[in-house]
This record gives sequence, C-alpha cells and structure tokens, in this order.
Amino acid sequence: NKIYRADLTRSTPRSYEIYAHPDPSVRITRLKFRNRRLIGIENHLVPLDTISPDPKIAALVRQYEQAPELLRRVGETTVPMDKVALLNLQVDAILARTQTDFAFYNWNGMRIDTHAAAPFTVADVFAMEPFGSVLYQLPMRLSDLRELILNKFNYNGKEGHTVDIYPAGGTYTIVTNAEKQGVDVLFFDRDGRQLTDETRVFQVTLPDYLHSTYVFPLRGSGRALDLKVTDLLMDYLSGHRPLPVDTAMRVSIRPVQ
Repeated sequence: NKIYRADLTRSTPRSYEIYAHPDPSVRITRLKFRNRRLIGIENHLVPLDTISPDPKIAALVRQYEQAPELLRRVGETTVPMDKVALLNLQVDAILARTQTDFAFYNWNGMRIDTHAAAPFTVADVFAMEPFGSVLYQLPMRLSDLRELILNKFNYNGKEGHTVDIYPAGGTYTIVTNAEKQGVDVLFFDRDGRQLTDETRVFQVTLPDYLHSTYVFPLRGSGRALDLKVTDLLMDYLSGHRPLPVDTAMRVSIRPVQ
C-alpha cells in the first residue's frame, strides 16, 4: 500500500516513501499518467480468501517450513514475550555486540508481536527480522538524537505521534505540547539519571533502514558495520540460556509541565 522512490546514484542507495494509502490491506495501486505527469491514483483491495494457492508455490513454502536448518533451536525463553520484551531483546543484542553507548531500532522493524514460552528457532529469528538488516555506527550528540526522535514523532503519517524509535543503553521521554506535538526529549542512562551534557558525543548504532531513511542531521553518514541483525540475534540467544526477559517499556510520552 506504499510507493517508494529509490535513489540509486549514491554509494548507499536510499528509498523514500512518497505515497501511502491509509488502508494497509490495499495491495494493488494503479497510477495514471498523461504526458509523463501523474494524474490519478487508484487503489484496489484484493480479498485473499477468494484466491486459491498455487500448488507449486504451496509445496515450495512447505519445503522451506520443514527445512532442518530453519527448525534448528538457537535459544529458549521460559516465559511468554510480548512485543516490548522482543524489542528489548533485539536492541540489547545489538548493544551487546557493538558495545556502543546506545542502540536504536524502529518499532515496526520487529515483525512479530509475541513469542510463547518455548524455544527460539532460526525460523523464529527470521520472522522477527526478515529484512536482512545491517548496522551502522555514528557519533551523535543529544541534539542529534532529539531531532531524530522528534522528526519521526511529529510526522503526520500513520507512524507519527507514537513510539517508534526504540532504545537500548538507556530510556527517553518525549514531552508534548497542548497540540500533542513533541517539543522536547529527555534522555536517561541505564540507572535512570538524566543526561544533560549537550556537548557529549555518544556512539550510536542504527539499523540501515533507520539510518538511511529517517530525517535527522547525520542521515546516511554512519560507518557500516559488518554485522547482520539476524546473525547477532542468534549468537545472543545461543549465549543466554535461559534468556533474561525484560518487559519494561523504555520510551514514555508526557505533556509539558
């Protein structure tokens, strides 16, 4: 239900969302042009329950679902995990590997909402992060982090005015005005102490999607790390048995006082 413009002229290709239909179930969009000018956009719903699966494709899917490598266990949790706990796992795994001051991940980059009290398999890891995401490291001051977070929070699209950029290494609070717009961000370390030194430079890890598409002063300027999120997740899960589960939300939103 989205249209992107890709810029392939850069050393690191970027894509920018230029249109999003408000109904996420839309799957087909027809664009009408006249003399190279866009004159209309039509969206068409496709009810999937009326479409019979292709037998060849269904057989191929079953083949992958039953592949021994995908069913290999890489970790286990003894308690059920909700999306907050899964995001805490993901950003903590990134921070543990990169040893930076902060690591961030976009909320919807976690593609599952729950995991039962059960083993984690390779397939589960790829269900959590199916994009092949890699990581970037860059130096950022509090002002850079504040602009990154507020630009996304104040976005007028469907992902605006909600929690999106999720941290490890500390927590933060978005302060809003009477119009529900974010006007400030308060940062805290792991022990709950507020960070106030605006001159301090923090080393920050971001996934490639957030690094290259979110609007902030240092967009696209980070150093590429030779790390895939799925690989470090599997290493983290393998090295933490039983898995420590953190269910605490690390982002809050409050009105200005």
